[in-house]
Amino acid sequence: MLAGFALHLPVHWAQCLLWRGYVPGALTTVPAALYCVWAFVSCAGSLSPALSVALALAGLAVMAVNLWLIHELMPRLWRLTGGDGE
Repeated sequence: MLAGFALHLPVHWAQCLLWRGYVPGALTTVPAALYCVWAFVSCAGSLSPALSVALALAGLAVMAVNLWLIHELMPRLWRLTGGDGE
């Protein structure tokens, strides 16, 4: 999951560049990225390289399914709630 989370962080900065302004998550990307580096370094010696790659790929797969599901479900939930939050 950490691999998927770490890979999504640059997306916030890309959105800032694309929309030429602040987007939610842009400021918290910096401490989150520092945490990810620390976590990867801390875990580096405790897992074999093969297991690390396998777990990272599994986490990325879960994150990909989550991203797909949320993009599928949110429009339906938006319509279900009337689309205006009231």
